[in-house]
Amino acid sequence: MLLLLSSTFFLSLVNDCTGVLLLRHSIGRRHNGVADVIFTDDLLWTTTCRSKTDCAVSCMTDLQCVSFTVSPVIPNGKRTCRGHSSSTVSRSPSRVPSPGTRLYILRTTTPAIVQNTSTDSTVATTVTEDQPVFTSTVATTTTSSATTTTVTNTTQGWLQKACTTDPECPETNSRCFSGKCLCTPGYYFYKSTKTCVSTCSLGNLLQEVVEYPMWYIFGHNNGGASANTYNACLSACLGDVNCRSFDYRHNGDICSTSYKDALDVPPGDWRPSTTADQLYYYQRVCA
Repeated sequence: MLLLLSSTFFLSLVNDCTGVLLLRHSIGRRHNGVADVIFTDDLLWTTTCRSKTDCAVSCMTDLQCVSFTVSPVIPNGKRTCRGHSSSTVSRSPSRVPSPGTRLYILRTTTPAIVQNTSTDSTVATTVTEDQPVFTSTVATTTTSSATTTTVTNTTQGWLQKACTTDPECPETNSRCFSGKCLCTPGYYFYKSTKTCVSTCSLGNLLQEVVEYPMWYIFGHNNGGASANTYNACLSACLGDVNCRSFDYRHNGDICSTSYKDALDVPPGDWRPSTTADQLYYYQRVCA
């Protein structure tokens, strides 16, 4: 169960990458029912931090981050911080033992636009490291010339809505996949129309992906062998105009990019992953 340890509010000013400053309010909770594990579902990013405060700041400044795990101090004096896009990640069966790691959930209201800005970032935090709940005030801004690579999953309309059965996903060629409404693997999510279509021209592929946990394409690889992190694998695909999808092995950091999607390959080459491998399939979004 979730234990609300405090009614402490987080207040965060977050830039949305366009120079618009957003106001984000959150209540922080530690999940007492889950400990000593990390999750591969809904993973946005992995980084190192000095404390759970630093990890909270990283999550609060990413508008898609609603939960995170923090590991104990590792030999280099840092902790491992992992941000997730789901507040129900604790229900995921895709977990890996990680002694001492703790899961935190952010309950967040809809961000409100405050102002346009291009000033430098500032961070102010107050926290006692041994406390399970902390307070954080974060102001983050960016200049209009700043560029970033999209490393998170896209969320549009019905896409990624929580579900348990296919009929709960209303769009044609969509289905309930790992507890979320997604386009049937191989069908492209069209961002402009919020529909699922079986084809997408190379010129319309966007710098965004949809994640399909615990499935992958066997073979049909066109690159990515040198990428040994998720972000590097994502960048390898997004940087290749012919890349339509990629598989990433979260337990072992193995990347395989492909010029094909799940509909292009023989049925026998679209396979479920073993729990040990933690292979995930990522397909690009269409404009």
